[in-house]
Amino acid sequence: MQGNTVVASATVAPGTGAFSFPGVPPGSYSLVVATSPSSPTPQAPPGWIFINPGNGKRDIVVTAHLQGLDFGLFHGGVIQGQVFYDDGLGGGTANNALRDGGERGAGGVTVTATDGTHTRTALTDGNGFYRLYIPYSWGNVTLSHPLRPATGHNDGQGGVSLVGSWADAMGPGSSGATVSLGSASNLAGNIWERNFGVVRDSRFYPDGSGQTTSPGVYTFSHWYRPGTLGSVTLSLLSPPNPRYAYQVRLDLDCDGAFGPGEDWASFPYTFTVTGNWPREAEGSLRACLVEVRTLVPAGEPVGATDIALLEARLTWANNANVQEPDTLTDTLQVTGGEVRLDKQVRNVSQNTPFSTTAQGKPLEVLEYCIAYRNLGTQPVTDFVLSDPVPFFTEALTSVADYGGKAIRWTHGGSTQYLTAQTGDDAGEIASGLVRVAVGTVGPGEMGEVCYRVKIR
Repeated sequence: MQGNTVVASATVAPGTGAFSFPGVPPGSYSLVVATSPSSPTPQAPPGWIFINPGNGKRDIVVTAHLQGLDFGLFHGGVIQGQVFYDDGLGGGTANNALRDGGERGAGGVTVTATDGTHTRTALTDGNGFYRLYIPYSWGNVTLSHPLRPATGHNDGQGGVSLVGSWADAMGPGSSGATVSLGSASNLAGNIWERNFGVVRDSRFYPDGSGQTTSPGVYTFSHWYRPGTLGSVTLSLLSPPNPRYAYQVRLDLDCDGAFGPGEDWASFPYTFTVTGNWPREAEGSLRACLVEVRTLVPAGEPVGATDIALLEARLTWANNANVQEPDTLTDTLQVTGGEVRLDKQVRNVSQNTPFSTTAQGKPLEVLEYCIAYRNLGTQPVTDFVLSDPVPFFTEALTSVADYGGKAIRWTHGGSTQYLTAQTGDDAGEIASGLVRVAVGTVGPGEMGEVCYRVKIR
């Protein structure tokens, strides 16, 4: 063919596919494989695909006898696509089974096509791409990959299928990672696209164990790494009626410190994993610190043990049918130590004496003092005194009698005034709790913590 004019045609030999053009004058030509001898447009026979060259056309210059001008065709169909992390990186929409934003391909994933008798596999490259050739002679073809959790798949033409549950996302036959393509003969002669979305699994770790006195406070340190974007609820699953109070706080910005907006809260506690959540260099979402605090009241016997089962449940963004549960266990035991507490209250506005109870009117000020003393013969270490602020009051963070601070702490004959701010001294008022990290209380040693509130 020269230009768009067919100057000669030849029928390939059955079986061998051989062809020849004798006596071709010197000049520039194009060799084209077509189903019609007069057609200048490449066209593979029905059920076949051009392989080499991919467009079914070779441009040649004839100056002498030429050989080896072969055309490679495949009798069957091609399945190709990507496996990618569907986790919302770079402004992408997480868990929608479509690669968008800056979401990255998943390399090294084995994609398998089988009809139950025959099998072909392809390993995804660094960008998550794969390509498989399916022979015409095969039966019904199934395409799959093993990476989990799976979010779903798409056909590159707008057709999207999402997983229906966490079990579906994780199952060996997950609908998000397995596609029935039908008969190989129907696939033949075309290139079909199938793309698969996956995310990483979330982690809530490690299990914790510790010891504290009665009364006492113990803080467990954990990490939570979300696998994708969504809403997370931290819950205390058991015991259903815990003997101790449990609180939680999360380092939402993963900076290693608990700042404003990251105070202690009660269970259940819900937060959102958005596209602003910190990530590692390879694109995965970073693990952030989670602390769980246990408040042990006075009067607990030595050896008493409490076991708490905690859950972090991630509800996927854009597919609320999927909820990923991750659990861990915290075990706390009460150790020796005999610290006795004595709590009294007075109405400052009315200048009443201290007593076990007090009355007041809205806007009047009450003062609570909790005295402690070690009645045992052994020191109590890591002692933390905690007291809940009454629900009908508001804690005062600046008291003139306390040097403009929030807490008065007397211990061993010395008095300190502490702020309500977390982290700048031994005291804090946060999440409805007054807390002083007393430290070691020796045998017979005593002290007192006082704070004031205004009645609402």
